[in-house]
Amino acid sequence: MVYEILEQNDMCRYYEIDPKAGFSLRGRTLGQYAFLDETDVRERLVDFTDGNRTRVTFRLPAIHCASCIWLLENLYKLSPGILASRVNFLKKEVYLTFEEGTTTLRQAVELLASIGYAPDIHLGSLDKQAPTSVGNAFSYKLGLAGFAFGNIMLLSFPEYLGLDKVMDARFSQWFGILNILLAVPVVTYSGREFLTSAWHGLRNRYLNIDVPIALGIMTLLGRSLYEILSHTGAGYLDSLAGLIFFLLAGKWFQRRTYHHISFERDYRSYFPIASNRLENGVEHPVTLDKLRTGDMLVIRNEELVPADSILQKGLARIDYSFVTGESAPVRVEVGEKVYAGGRQMGEAIEVTMVREVSQSYLTELWNDEAFSKKKKTPGVRLSDKTGSRFTAAILTVAAVTLVFWLPREMSTAINAFTAVLIIACPCAIALAVPFTLGNAIRLLGQKGMYIKNTDIIEVLAGITAVVFDKTGTLTRQAESEVAFVGGTLSTSQKDALMALAAQSNHPVSRAISGYWKSIGSLPSVEAFAEHTGQGTEALISGHLLRLGSASLIGAPEDKQAAAWVQIDEAVIGYFTLQNKYREGMEEVVRHAAARGEAWLLSGDTPAERSRLEHLFAEGANLKFRQSPQDKLHFIQSLQDNGHQVLMLGDGLNDAGALRQSDAGIVLTEDSNNFSPACDGILHAGRFARLPNILQYARESVRLVYAAYTLALIYNVIGLFFAVQGLLSPVIAAILMPASSVTIALFGVLSSTILAHRRL
Repeated sequence: MVYEILEQNDMCRYYEIDPKAGFSLRGRTLGQYAFLDETDVRERLVDFTDGNRTRVTFRLPAIHCASCIWLLENLYKLSPGILASRVNFLKKEVYLTFEEGTTTLRQAVELLASIGYAPDIHLGSLDKQAPTSVGNAFSYKLGLAGFAFGNIMLLSFPEYLGLDKVMDARFSQWFGILNILLAVPVVTYSGREFLTSAWHGLRNRYLNIDVPIALGIMTLLGRSLYEILSHTGAGYLDSLAGLIFFLLAGKWFQRRTYHHISFERDYRSYFPIASNRLENGVEHPVTLDKLRTGDMLVIRNEELVPADSILQKGLARIDYSFVTGESAPVRVEVGEKVYAGGRQMGEAIEVTMVREVSQSYLTELWNDEAFSKKKKTPGVRLSDKTGSRFTAAILTVAAVTLVFWLPREMSTAINAFTAVLIIACPCAIALAVPFTLGNAIRLLGQKGMYIKNTDIIEVLAGITAVVFDKTGTLTRQAESEVAFVGGTLSTSQKDALMALAAQSNHPVSRAISGYWKSIGSLPSVEAFAEHTGQGTEALISGHLLRLGSASLIGAPEDKQAAAWVQIDEAVIGYFTLQNKYREGMEEVVRHAAARGEAWLLSGDTPAERSRLEHLFAEGANLKFRQSPQDKLHFIQSLQDNGHQVLMLGDGLNDAGALRQSDAGIVLTEDSNNFSPACDGILHAGRFARLPNILQYARESVRLVYAAYTLALIYNVIGLFFAVQGLLSPVIAAILMPASSVTIALFGVLSSTILAHRRL
């Protein structure tokens, strides 16, 4: 916050004046993490490495509010070797990307530990096992706090019963000493995480939610020690122990809630992706949950490698932009390792799996910041800043309350000050988005709509223009009628064309690949290349074959031609494709036009213009023969005119347009069609429900604002009683986690009820 103020007012020269401003974490080493330098341990923890960039996932039990998220996602400001960090709030995980040569795995862990977020690394984490909801150490802290709380209340009976202070002074003094002996371990052990988190936050010039809680704890402890040791009172150690006990009990309940209400989008229930397994020379599409180590997979051009594998056959040019953001393909030789998330750019290859498919790794890759939208919605900006601003406001209210009551009554001042610090917790606000929109993502997944993250739901709620691709999006790929027009082809030429078409995932190529029946095995493919938006070419059996548009082949334009065929220098003929449109297509387009504007961008010829023009502003919003670059520029022009654009495509030649759009949705029938450029995947069978999905997104965002309002009302009511000294710290400690649970339940229940009505 200090830096933002200085930067906004052009005052950053302060850091030039004082070269030792702040503190440096570089160079610190912690002996307990020396085992991370071992090669075997490192390989079992690392998700991906290409020698320059390394990605790793850590579980951080200390994550609990919006302040934690903000600090952890800005780790690159603390260490130059950290390239990116992203937090999964509900799973309490951080996904780190760091630069080899600048930072090591051990240094990254030591950095996390030094700012109060020590990773939970143990034998189970080496095997990637799911963590339990509540650890043993936390249970010990909760048990100690509960034991001390009960016994301090028992030893405080002289005060509760109003016994004669003169006659029973000796008992009161001894009971006070015993209470101190019970309270100190509660503060130093059970309450340590609140104190250390607050200290690390202050040391990094950041006000996290544990700052006011730590102030309340230290205020109660300091005042109690003074009264007991000076024989002027009994102190508030019962309230102190109760405060820590109920804070920990609230955390325990929240952790149990997180454990049971999980919105993790694992591949088995969300991503409709599979891979082609090779069995006895025959390919069979197999869902990822059925793939096992040792399986032989066939990976075609533009397809994703689902698990770490060894290349067995073919020329592999792997694009790791899905993992690192760098799009330059990497050449992999036979016998070398290919990491999960790599995309083959070229001819089909064969690989053997050496590791099981990870449930969360593809989810993490799909949600990588390299593919996030540059523009943030107002709701996203609000959630980013709520935590720190809320904490600063609460500290101000608490200070004013203390100043007001001190001259009047010391005990009321202490209680009011502490209650204000505890009751107004921004944790409830931090939970509104993940529980409401996170549950919405889960429910949409059950209906065939797989959303990347909660930000995309906020974007979908504000869409004003919808752009449709035609082939593979509005048309049904599996039911297209294919015909060949031209000269007679020999069996070897047919097999060569089938082999070329089988290399690509484009809907036209997939339709053509099944047009003829092959008698034997298909010939091998060499020097394969796919020209985005135009077609494919390769050397097969000594002949150069091209399959694609008229511009690629050099053939005359023909409205009926879906793909031209060229063998060596001779144009043989072309394929025609009679499209069948998806059920409910007219209703979907009309709904999009009613809420804003609907456009069609297609790379095909305008052969079917007459069938579509009545839906798109009498043909004014139809554009044919559009290259991928044309589509991208058109969407950019819509955005320049103030539109928030939703693009629906097939995820192949629409990658640029999907990424440029505010929300890019891939419509898929093919389980292999999985693109990092998109923000969501819609199963083709649910296309007709798209209007309901968009309406559900709008109403889900309204539920988030309703949750914010509910949290605000709760805090206003709580503060109203707290500033008057009518709310004890113990009651405040009970109500604080109760508010978080209320927001969580509101988000889950309301979004579930809404889904039953809309979806």
